Amino acid sequence: MLKIKDRITLGAISALLSQGPFRCLNALEHRMGLTDIKYSEMESSIFLPDNKVTIKEGRIISMFTNSVASGIGGIMLTYILSITGKDHPIIKGGGFGALLWVLMYGVAPKLGILKKSKKPMSLIYSFFDHVAIGAICGYLITIIGDDSLFPNHQEDK
Repeated sequence: MLKIKDRITLGAISALLSQGPFRCLNALEHRMGLTDIKYSEMESSIFLPDNKVTIKEGRIISMFTNSVASGIGGIMLTYILSITGKDHPIIKGGGFGALLWVLMYGVAPKLGILKKSKKPMSLIYSFFDHVAIGAICGYLITIIGDDSLFPNHQEDK
């Protein structure tokens, strides 16, 4: 199997592959009324007024924003795993997803960058979504990434 040897490419591809289930899960949660914010609308609201986020152009901007943000997160996670080793990638990825959740739902709304959810349960669902995508991304990084990208911690044991 061909393995990816470039950390940036590896992180971006792993994140883009991970975001599919993540987007579907959020759409389902929104459709069921469990959450009041779709990630796509939240992301495009960075660039557009609220009344423009659901139009065709807003959805396109959202797709780009989501892909770029996910790719950057995947690249960061790839470097974390490169530094710490590829053991426990699901735990490390989930922890990194939790960190991103704190930044997106705790820090960013306080700074006025992203809008706040009106439903407290939205935050809980979003937390689990972020942990899940981080775990999936971490796992993918270790599966499709070349072993030369990661320190060889396992041989020391």
